[in-house]
Amino acid sequence: MIDMRYKTAIRTIFWLSIAIASVMTSGCGAVHKFRMMTIETFASQSELARMAMDDEDRRIRLAAVRKLSDQALLEKVALEARAVDAREVAARKLSSETVLFKVAMEDKSKYVSMTAVDNLTDQPLLAKVVMEQKESNIRDAALERLTDQELLAKVAMEHKSLYVRKAAVEKLTDQAMLAKVATKNEEWEVRAAAVYRLTSQVILTKVAVEDENWKVRVAAIGKLTSQITLTRIAMTDDEKRSVRAAAVKNLTDQAMLAKVALEAEAWDIRKLAFGRLSATGLAKLALEAKDRAVQLAIQVKRGELTWEEVFSATQIQASGLGNALGAVALVGYQGSIAEAVVPASHKYIREGNAARIPELIELLKLYGNKSLAEDYLNCGQSDLNAAGKAWAHKHGYYVGSGYGSHRVRWGSR
Repeated sequence: MIDMRYKTAIRTIFWLSIAIASVMTSGCGAVHKFRMMTIETFASQSELARMAMDDEDRRIRLAAVRKLSDQALLEKVALEARAVDAREVAARKLSSETVLFKVAMEDKSKYVSMTAVDNLTDQPLLAKVVMEQKESNIRDAALERLTDQELLAKVAMEHKSLYVRKAAVEKLTDQAMLAKVATKNEEWEVRAAAVYRLTSQVILTKVAVEDENWKVRVAAIGKLTSQITLTRIAMTDDEKRSVRAAAVKNLTDQAMLAKVALEAEAWDIRKLAFGRLSATGLAKLALEAKDRAVQLAIQVKRGELTWEEVFSATQIQASGLGNALGAVALVGYQGSIAEAVVPASHKYIREGNAARIPELIELLKLYGNKSLAEDYLNCGQSDLNAAGKAWAHKHGYYVGSGYGSHRVRWGSR
């Protein structure tokens, strides 16, 4: 009985100290110390909760909530306390996942909501925060803590934000979930993000061949290892050039590269494959190539001929001007013969032979200047005219109508 009366008296003194403190200046350190001692020693859980909820002194509020252990009272403080600092400290001490979720979703302070998310571990509730929270910082914090692969896949498939869907994909490791996103997501950027994390060659092949967006297909092609599949894609003449080029760039088999260099419908794809040939591939191509331009290019690459010899009068007479131009276009820019290429191109334009139109267009890209672009524009051949316009636009020139240059005309020889 003495103990109970003693404790009651101490509590009475404590609450009297609160009343006294309200009319005293903030410099009353003795009163503050007494109140802090009371919190540490005698205050009940309900009294601690009342201080945490209402006390004007920040130090008293925080000391009270730190001392508070009753979960029901901590929930009340976390949800209803006026002061942000009290709600935040209470949120740190909560054990109820449901209440943490409520705080994360409803607290007016981002600081308090972030604390709740940082303590939330329930995966479905974290996913619910990601899907429903409008505040991006809180949503992103919840996504960072989300590890459940099915829930991450659900976010990747269903969230309204493209940014969030892609971020969810970056956390996916389950190949089945990645395959689902890579093949069924409506947004090509999300599908591509999933492709970059896929390892299944079966799914990658499916995406590389079937996806409706060429960028997704390129992403899948970059991860393919099947040389046969890559060759088939590179050889398909009705595909977008970027797709075919990606397949060639990922090819390593020299026999397959030689096949593409020899048989691909598009000249620029043949050129790309030719540039990736090693000595082994060049040897295989040399056995099968019937195009004299290809043979000349191989001989130069092998060191059997020089470019000066290729453009010599003797070799031109033997092989033809078109083949010499075709060879240099196939191999790429050669500074040693730059001055010979432009007049040779003029001469070939005058011959009016359409067999090397792709090569002439490539030579404009490699050796072109304003003067040569004008010649292409005004030579009278539609493909070369288009190439001249493209070169001019790329280099910042305006193409207008007028007399133009008449240095060379198609088939005028």
